[in-house]
Amino acid sequence: MSDKLSRKDFFKFAGLAAAALPTARVVGRMGKYELVESPAEYGGFLIKRLARDDPFPYEIDEEHFERFPEYNHMFGRATWDEEYIKQREAVGSQAENALKKREAGVPGWNIFEDRLRESSWWLARNRGANPYGWVTEPSEIPPQTEGFTPEEITTYIKQATLFFGASTVGIAETNEKWFYSHVGRTKEQAKPIVFKDVDLPVKNDETPEIVIPRKLNRVIVFTIEMDYDAFRAGGVNKVNGAAAGQGYSKMAFVAGTLADYIRRLGYQAIPMGNDTGLSIPMAIEAGLGEQGRMGLLVTPKYGPRVRLAKVLTDMPLLTDTPILFGVKEFCEVCGLCAKYCPSGSIPTPEEMPTHSWDAPEINNMKYVKKWQVVQRTCHIFWNASGVGCGNCLAVCPFNKPTGWLHDATRVLIGARSGPIDRIMASLDEASGYGGTDGQDVNADLIKYFWNEKKEFIHIKG
Repeated sequence: MSDKLSRKDFFKFAGLAAAALPTARVVGRMGKYELVESPAEYGGFLIKRLARDDPFPYEIDEEHFERFPEYNHMFGRATWDEEYIKQREAVGSQAENALKKREAGVPGWNIFEDRLRESSWWLARNRGANPYGWVTEPSEIPPQTEGFTPEEITTYIKQATLFFGASTVGIAETNEKWFYSHVGRTKEQAKPIVFKDVDLPVKNDETPEIVIPRKLNRVIVFTIEMDYDAFRAGGVNKVNGAAAGQGYSKMAFVAGTLADYIRRLGYQAIPMGNDTGLSIPMAIEAGLGEQGRMGLLVTPKYGPRVRLAKVLTDMPLLTDTPILFGVKEFCEVCGLCAKYCPSGSIPTPEEMPTHSWDAPEINNMKYVKKWQVVQRTCHIFWNASGVGCGNCLAVCPFNKPTGWLHDATRVLIGARSGPIDRIMASLDEASGYGGTDGQDVNADLIKYFWNEKKEFIHIKG
């Protein structure tokens, strides 16, 4: 079917005469929203940009809301929840299961692919490099930005972030809600994070709490694109595992380098990966995307195929505002990530038709109405499969590269919910962009990655 599905057939099928991407410009307003299009930032989507005084785009039960402790996320819970530990042990260790696949000759699991994945994590796991280290001593450098406006300072910082290797960048006001209530992956190790009116941050082994100065009132959030072809083979394998590891190492490099740059300009900076605070809501407030059904941030240009990191600072930066581009409406009817989730961790449109208050387990933040997934079963599947899984990311229609079908999707998505979104999701599968059950790997696409692929993220065509 995919060979016969043409641009002409699509527009005839969808009942449309034409679809053309607008050039980069502000195109007007829709109610209270400003409509913006930028190929560089948004990849062709028409964005609704919220005003600065608009609330967070997801409902929050302010009466009951509590900050989330790090020890309750799935990596933390896996160290202290005895039942969770037994469930992971029952499927065998990740390393053992990976070795079985390598010995069986499964595509995507040979020794070169295994070592590619391990090396891709080198910087992220090299604690000696300390890319996320805090500086808690007074700086000898006074602010160096006299004579520059906040607009100019913001431009320099954003451009530097992109220069260091980020794919997109946004800035938000520091929101204490999204910082962990406690840092530490067990309850015994956990230290509370508190915000105080002090000059310097406090983070060491001696003090009972971690202190963040309230004057650090800006958070720079950035994305790192992961390689599309590394995920395209489907299933789970060491090549897409390497793309994730490379993303984490790039996160560490960009965050650490950007923090050093800011300090050399005379300001404080705290670099953060997945530690210290929740990246997704910070990224949403910084205007980088919306949350999707699979629980990940969905960006306009790369879909969910990104990693996130951030830098907290007291630099006088202008903030961005959240954006909307139809993710919620599309996810309400698409469900491809749930269909192809090998662990059944993502609710289908029938099980969860829209955003929900129901947090299924302690891994989920309560009292925020959003898409909810079962992280525990996802994590256990990682053990069983031998590597982290990115199947939901790979099959998401927002993840796909430029082409007539996905260019049309960018124009249409969110314009009409329901029928048109179902058309786009079904055509995504029919055109050969569907997924696998998490086990089957397209051996030809693994060979393509090694033998024919000529354009990587750092090599521009």
